[in-house]
Amino acid sequence: MRTLLKSFLVVILLCVVGFFALGGTAGLVSKLVPPFPDLPQPSSTLKADATGLVYFQSSSPFDLDVLLNNATTDTHTSFGTLHLPDSASLDTPVPVMVLLHGSSGLGTGREDMYAKLLNEAGIGAFILNYYGSRGLTPDMHYMAKLFAVSEVDALSDAYHALALLKTHPGVDGNKIGLAGFSYGGMAIRLAMAQRIQKAFNEPKGFAVFADFYGPCFQVPNMLNTNGAPLLTLRGDNDGSNVLSDCKNRENEIQQAGSPVEAHVFKDAPHAWDTTDAKAQLWPDSPYIANCEVHYNQPGQSLLNDKPLIDLPLNAERSERIVARFLSQLDLMDCLQYGYVSGQDESITQLSNPVFLDFLEKHL
Repeated sequence: MRTLLKSFLVVILLCVVGFFALGGTAGLVSKLVPPFPDLPQPSSTLKADATGLVYFQSSSPFDLDVLLNNATTDTHTSFGTLHLPDSASLDTPVPVMVLLHGSSGLGTGREDMYAKLLNEAGIGAFILNYYGSRGLTPDMHYMAKLFAVSEVDALSDAYHALALLKTHPGVDGNKIGLAGFSYGGMAIRLAMAQRIQKAFNEPKGFAVFADFYGPCFQVPNMLNTNGAPLLTLRGDNDGSNVLSDCKNRENEIQQAGSPVEAHVFKDAPHAWDTTDAKAQLWPDSPYIANCEVHYNQPGQSLLNDKPLIDLPLNAERSERIVARFLSQLDLMDCLQYGYVSGQDESITQLSNPVFLDFLEKHL
C-alpha cells in the first residue's frame, strides 16, 4: 500500500504538470472522478410503508469551512437503504440508527449485519451510501474514493437523512442516532459539534453517537456538543487507532458536554466486524500517527498551524478535490504503515452486546 500511495501521488503530480493541457482544474478532476449520477427525484417526506432504497436531497460542502459559512451552492440527490423492524408503525414508532460506512465503501457485509442486529432489537437502520450518491463505484481506485468524497460530505448526507427520517410515521423522530465505521467514525466526532448541527438547521441533532474504530488524529475543537452520549469501540491490535490520541479526543468530547462510554477490546483488529475477509496484517496500509490535524473556528484544517487546504469559500469543488489530493504531501511525514484489519468473530460477539446495551440505555 505504501508503494501504491506514493505511486498514486506521483500520478497526481504528473497530472498537475499537464494541468492546463487538460483544461484546468475541472479537466484534471474529470480524469479522476466521475460526475454525480442521475438519480431519481428525492423524497421530501416518507410514507408509513417506506423501506428499502430511499432518495433524499443533500449537498456536498466538501470542506468544513464551506459548511460553517453556508457557502454550499450545490444540491443533489443522495440515497441509502432503510431497514425497519416489523413492529414499526404509526402506533409504535421505532428508534433508528443512521450508519456511515468506512473509506472502502459498502460491500464488506458489515452494515447489513448491523441492520439485522438492530432490527432484531426493534431498532431501524438507515445505511447511507455517500460514495454511490456521488458517482463513486466499488471498483474505483481506493485513493480516488478516499479523496473525492470527504467526511464533511458524509456528514451532509447524515444530517439531511435525519431531517427526512423525522417525517416517517413509523420512526420516532426524537430517537435517531448516528454510527460510523473507521472513516465514518471520524465523521462522528465532527457530527457531535453543536455548530455542525446548527449549520444544518437541526435544533437537537442526533440522540446518540457511536464511533467504531475511527482514527483519532483530527482535533475538531468543537467547543460544545448537543449533550448526546458517545460510544467508542476500538481494539488494542489496531495500529490505525492511536489509543492515546483517542483518549484525548474522548476527554475533549466530555469537556464539550457529552458523556463518553469507551471500550478497548484486547487483541481486536481494525474492522473486526466486517465479513468479507479474515483479520490479517496489512504491512503497507498507511495511517496517520504522531501528528494532529486541528480544525480552527472558521473550519480550516491545520497541520502545525498551517492550513492543509487554503482556498476561498467560493472555490469550485473540483479545486477542493485537487487540493485534498495534494495536501497528502504535507502529511507524508505523519504516515506510518502496517496494521491488522479484518473479521474477528470473537470480538464481534463481545462488541455487539455492548453496542445494544448502550442503545438500550440511551436511545
